[in-house]
Amino acid sequence: MNQEKDKNNQAFAEDSFEPWEQSNPIPLAFLVVLVSLLLIALLYYANSYYPAPTSESSVKLDKPAKLAALNLPAAPKVVTQGNAVVWSCASCHGLAGEGSGQTPALAGLTVDYLQKQLTDFKELTRDNNSMRYVVEHSSDQELEAAIHYYAQLERQPVNMTYLGGFASKGEQLAKQGKPEAGAPPCSSCHAPNLAQVFPSLEGQNPDYIYSQLEAFKHGKRTNDAVMPNNVQGLTSEEMRDVAEYYHQQIQKSD
Repeated sequence: MNQEKDKNNQAFAEDSFEPWEQSNPIPLAFLVVLVSLLLIALLYYANSYYPAPTSESSVKLDKPAKLAALNLPAAPKVVTQGNAVVWSCASCHGLAGEGSGQTPALAGLTVDYLQKQLTDFKELTRDNNSMRYVVEHSSDQELEAAIHYYAQLERQPVNMTYLGGFASKGEQLAKQGKPEAGAPPCSSCHAPNLAQVFPSLEGQNPDYIYSQLEAFKHGKRTNDAVMPNNVQGLTSEEMRDVAEYYHQQIQKSD
């Protein structure tokens, strides 16, 4: 009796279970969607690392009427168009050198300071993938033209950005420093009469000021001999205060 039951079970297993049978294939539509998503991700990464050159016609400037009222000098081709492989300077820093967010305003920075930063990007003593690509694929003549163009401009007010800091506290740090933490007054270096040596901070984008202070403090930016030490005693809140203060120094009513 048991033997007959075993035979029946064996026959049932042989009829219902086929281990050699292949699993259902992945639908073609699913594979197409998956490959498309991977390609989009790769293209996005490539574009973020090596952005496409921007032509003159594609440079979109905020408030064109206000820019026209500034009576800006004629900008060199590298500023408005870039070259065959590098996007235009204005596509990031603006035609008036106003910058945006964490992109610095270049207007009014001195030729010597701008030249040093471009050299640092090229020699990898200042880390920025986009700017390294720019300096490696631009001629010395193009870089010189961009430097002299932006250095002759006056810095203009930009849209107010709040980082949660307090300008009144930032003013105290800028003028008096934080002696107990070894932080000297910002104005001891970043004053108008010292602008030939140190960068002007008045009206600079607060996001940029704050990000650079953090970079100096945490060793992500090292192309300055004194800033890493000067900011060690400042908290993130105090850095926001300083950024708010200097940003507001050039704000004007519309």
